[in-house]
Amino acid sequence: MNSRLQLRRDYLRNLPLFGGVSLDACAQLAESINPVEIHDGTAVYKAGETGDSLYILFSGHVHLEQDHVILNELSSGAHLGDLEFFDMAPRSFTVRAKGPCEIWRIPYQAFDDLRRRDLKNFALIAMNAARQMSRRLREIDAERVDRSTSN
Repeated sequence: MNSRLQLRRDYLRNLPLFGGVSLDACAQLAESINPVEIHDGTAVYKAGETGDSLYILFSGHVHLEQDHVILNELSSGAHLGDLEFFDMAPRSFTVRAKGPCEIWRIPYQAFDDLRRRDLKNFALIAMNAARQMSRRLREIDAERVDRSTSN
């Protein structure tokens, strides 16, 4: 295995999305990574677009926007596009680079290939993604409660 592929495999393995996933499964996904350099202000993807990939923010920062309102800022290690992975609906947000960043694009097809070869590791990724989404929803709920009680 070359050093670039090993770096990608190991980086994936250390992200919460891939917690507990085997090195072999991470290596399989690492082989499908398409790294993309994104310039400041450039959209990674836009709300309404059809999702065909999950993205890993390898370096830099991005904003999640909806109707030109910044909803969140994410940094290295974040993953993007998991909602569309599950519901196959158009993208909910625009994701825009805040400064230069490197994004790793993993086509959904790579996950489907993993599902066919290794259902256990595919299920671990799906469960980890569901946990991450659940945590985000709890944070949003807590923020809403805080706002409603402070008014």
